[in-house]
Amino acid sequence: MYTLRDIYNQAKEDRQSISSTSTGNTPYESESLYDCKITCHGDDDGDVLILNTALGGDWYTNIAKVLEEIFIVHGWRIGVYELTLSNCRQKLETIEKEIKEEVNGRLNPKKIKSLKNSRNEVMNYYHSIKKKKFNYITKKE
Repeated sequence: MYTLRDIYNQAKEDRQSISSTSTGNTPYESESLYDCKITCHGDDDGDVLILNTALGGDWYTNIAKVLEEIFIVHGWRIGVYELTLSNCRQKLETIEKEIKEEVNGRLNPKKIKSLKNSRNEVMNYYHSIKKKKFNYITKKE
């Protein structure tokens, strides 16, 4: 089991994560990897937030409690992989729904082709993350 501070420290030590600092009204440091950003506000007693960067919109959202539990149990890297895979599954569901609506509705061939291409891209990304997760787990054992 890890604390949020432990997870932030793992993110800082991860050579693949990208570091950034904000010096605005509420200064913080952050680390980002794939669809995840973890922020630390202040020193050892500061708040640590894990954010989902892939759901769109102008603001990042806090991750769901279920995903936060994965971070707490398994740590930074497995949590990042699970969050990114979850986002891929959501995108695939949305694309599948749009394909069904298009096939049952207007039957625009360009739109259907575009949606199928998007689906293939997301599936390829999903499988590449799944492979990285597997390799990470087997490397640690």
